[in-house]
Amino acid sequence: MILEELSANSKVTIVYIPPHYAVDDKKLNQLVRLFPNDALHPELVGNALKKVATSLNNVTFIDLTEFLRKQNNVKPVYFELDSHLSPFGQKSVGQYLVSKELF
Repeated sequence: MILEELSANSKVTIVYIPPHYAVDDKKLNQLVRLFPNDALHPELVGNALKKVATSLNNVTFIDLTEFLRKQNNVKPVYFELDSHLSPFGQKSVGQYLVSKELF
């Protein structure tokens, strides 16, 4: 596994930026209405990544879900019509990561 090889010789940081519907309940509800028979579980990918990351040495896992939920209450962190971070979302993530002194 590539991550095992990387973490054997270096510190690795995985930053999980969740999909927009994991941060914005309005978006999640829109998707549920569009796809009522699909089980949408936005936490599954983050949980799977965290499980892999915490099983390895020298790997730090940062899940931005709760942070972005809080920021989204201030101002939208994703663009309205797609799932990319807005300029505010990008700036918020950048400031958050700098505050963690990872780099």
